[in-house]
Amino acid sequence: MSGTILVTGALGNAGWKLTSHLARQSHADRVVGVDVVPPTPDHLGSLEQCARERSGPGPAVELRQADLTDWDDPRWREPAAQARAVVHLAAQNPRPEATWSDAVASLDMTANLLAAAADNERLRRLVFVSSSHVMGGYLKETLGPGQLGTDFEPRVGTVWRAGSRPMNATAYAVPKLAGERMCRTLARRSAGRCTAVSLRIGWVQVGENVPETLSVAGTPSMEPVRGAEADPEVARAAQWFRELWLSNRDYTRLMDRALEADGTGWPDGFVVVNAMSRNPGLRWSLEEARRWLQWEPKDGIVDPR
Repeated sequence: MSGTILVTGALGNAGWKLTSHLARQSHADRVVGVDVVPPTPDHLGSLEQCARERSGPGPAVELRQADLTDWDDPRWREPAAQARAVVHLAAQNPRPEATWSDAVASLDMTANLLAAAADNERLRRLVFVSSSHVMGGYLKETLGPGQLGTDFEPRVGTVWRAGSRPMNATAYAVPKLAGERMCRTLARRSAGRCTAVSLRIGWVQVGENVPETLSVAGTPSMEPVRGAEADPEVARAAQWFRELWLSNRDYTRLMDRALEADGTGWPDGFVVVNAMSRNPGLRWSLEEARRWLQWEPKDGIVDPR
């Protein structure tokens, strides 16, 4: 993927992992990461280290503070008008406990970005980072391994209990489903010029992202919930979140394939794929990711049984 890659939400957890990976591995000419918060000296120093780790020339990487809810903000509008590929991760609140106010802001971000992208004749690939929470209503369904395909009707919002605390990810998930549909429209409107993929990402934890830190909390903003699995409802939720784990290595490889895969055979120029590692009992189908992206996860939770 040559030219410019625009990454939104570039300083968030998944965004920063991707931006750092692109700095080390991408063959793009330029990577522009935008986020509502300004980059810190640590961010800039980390990018310099990434450049030193490369074996050859890499992209020029630029970090910008920008407000995607502001249509008139040139700090994101300029790279959006120039990009050959866009990866959209930004959300007002990237956690499942987002409020409806957060949801409105996230919808505004996506609508603004895709309106700008539709006017960019250079754009060839749009990667929308959606969420497993779009299908969270299937948590209580009995499904066998690989049965939850992307052709199932959406059931937006996971509802569960983290110990005694009720959790509801509906407000977080609604903008994700809306973004998927908007991406499909953009791809169809472009008549093959720009292809789009929505990635229903599982759980990429902050930092090292090891299976041992997963819990029924389902969010990094809460302390892990331990010892509550004796409750059948909590145990079901705990298993659901374990199946969602996506390792850092599988995640960055997935993003490479999302940017680079040949999209000429994609229906209407748009596909949706599930994105989890090879975890025991995984109910989510990875067949679409294999077929459309040629992506196969390498990691998986080791079943202690």
